[in-house]
Amino acid sequence: MNTKHNFSMYTLLVSLVALSLIAVACAPAKAAPSPVVIKPTQIPTNVQPTIAPTQPKPTAVPPTKAPTAVPTAKPVSNLIPFGTAQTISEVSILPSKFQMMPQSGSDKPASGDEYLVVTITIENTSKTANFNFDPASLVVLDPTGSVMSMVSLKSLTNELTTQTLKPGAKIDGVIAYQIPQKDDKWTLEFKGTNTNQPLMWSNIG
Repeated sequence: MNTKHNFSMYTLLVSLVALSLIAVACAPAKAAPSPVVIKPTQIPTNVQPTIAPTQPKPTAVPPTKAPTAVPTAKPVSNLIPFGTAQTISEVSILPSKFQMMPQSGSDKPASGDEYLVVTITIENTSKTANFNFDPASLVVLDPTGSVMSMVSLKSLTNELTTQTLKPGAKIDGVIAYQIPQKDDKWTLEFKGTNTNQPLMWSNIG
């Protein structure tokens, strides 16, 4: 009886094992786990910092200076007293003297004015060239550089006139001007040519 019981137990165990094997064989196969892909960490490219363009510094504007007043009087670097001869372009000019006249014969100046009569000697020192003299090239200037009026007086018999001086020729005469009585300081100027500095004489030495 024990043998029969043992056989039954053995048969049961075998049946259980067989069922287990069948169950395992019939079970759906599990899918293989997908491999885990580890992506490398992306290293960011070094980004150069944006440099803001340098703003140009504003140029300092110097303060506007008031314009310097330019004197109207002519330069007197070559100003010399009366009675001294000066030469320009081979022409010698000598204002030897001057005279102030409230009137000359029947000629009378305008109210508040007087006559200035200048005695002048002019010599052409050139040996070859003529010199064309014009009394208008000798002018009288007040302290501001304004030109005084040249006048012709009937009472004067030796007034200088426009003429041509041959080489070595010399003339003497007077030129009259009308100036304000208050102008006690003035200059005589010989304009000369465009390429020369004018000659100037002062009535105050």
